[in-house]
Amino acid sequence: MLYSLSDGPYIVTHLVHTGETEAEKAVAALPGPLAIIDSRGASIDTAVLDHLVWRSAISGRKTARIKPGDAVEALFSGARLRDKLRLVQGRGGWR
Repeated sequence: MLYSLSDGPYIVTHLVHTGETEAEKAVAALPGPLAIIDSRGASIDTAVLDHLVWRSAISGRKTARIKPGDAVEALFSGARLRDKLRLVQGRGGWR
């Protein structure tokens, strides 16, 4: 689930694996933009997440896919800079 503490609308285009070190930071483009209209958030199908191509935020090279529990944030437009959207694992997959 992608969620925010405030209402949107937000348009999410990429996910960012924040990692614990600079070397672990990676970015993946969603296959299409995702609209989040209000603070209830939105879901991304597990099959979509399984097929994302993750690239190093430093080198641009392909990296390993994210694992359950990895810290992931969303890149989006339409929100103030201090707002953050988070991706969390729920029952049945990532949400």
